[in-house]
Amino acid sequence: MKISIVPIIIFVTCSVLLFPSRVKAQIVINEFLSSNTGLTVDPDYKESADWIELHNPGPSAVNIGGFYLTDNFNDKQKWQIPEGTSIEAARFLVIWADSRNTGLHTNFNLSASGEELAIYTASGVLIDSISFGLQDPNISMGRKNDGDLKWVFFTQPTPGAANNDVTFNGITQNVPQYSVCHSRNYKHIWWRNPIYTRWFRPRGEFSAGKQAFSIKQYNYYSVTHLSNGESPR
Repeated sequence: MKISIVPIIIFVTCSVLLFPSRVKAQIVINEFLSSNTGLTVDPDYKESADWIELHNPGPSAVNIGGFYLTDNFNDKQKWQIPEGTSIEAARFLVIWADSRNTGLHTNFNLSASGEELAIYTASGVLIDSISFGLQDPNISMGRKNDGDLKWVFFTQPTPGAANNDVTFNGITQNVPQYSVCHSRNYKHIWWRNPIYTRWFRPRGEFSAGKQAFSIKQYNYYSVTHLSNGESPR
């Protein structure tokens, strides 16, 4: 019996060493706001600050104490999440990116001009990341559905709660470019911005060359009015 037991013990020991159990980290970066001008107030310091929302879409709690958040993919250990921090199943956690470096307050801010954001395990394994561009004040960016792959913008940020359905796909980041095009029966204008290209037919006469425009900027649209005050169709 001793001869048969020893190989079994050795096999079990080797199996544990060679094939360690792995727990899949089910945490995602779910939403963030990089330009908070008073919309959301940090309850700890009673002031507005950038924030990052983490979400656990899984069926069980996850201990993220010792994990790292960073705004630089080349610096995986920029800020460590405090030990004992966990997210319950289907719940959210808000972390304030305000450079205070205490509690759930990181040692960095988010840049509204665009940058990187990632979360790593304590051993440096990437859990989730996003690289984002220019952000508008008080417009958050997040997953269309909690834990989903598609990222959208929210006019009504929801830190610490499920994302809502008031979304849009992009932000007009620069003054659009205009030109006059000629078709068979009429002239039309097209304008381009970093998100998409659109054309419309103006009312009345419109000739090629230098034109007078007025542009009214919104958070997520640019609406063009012709010099006669009429809106494009």
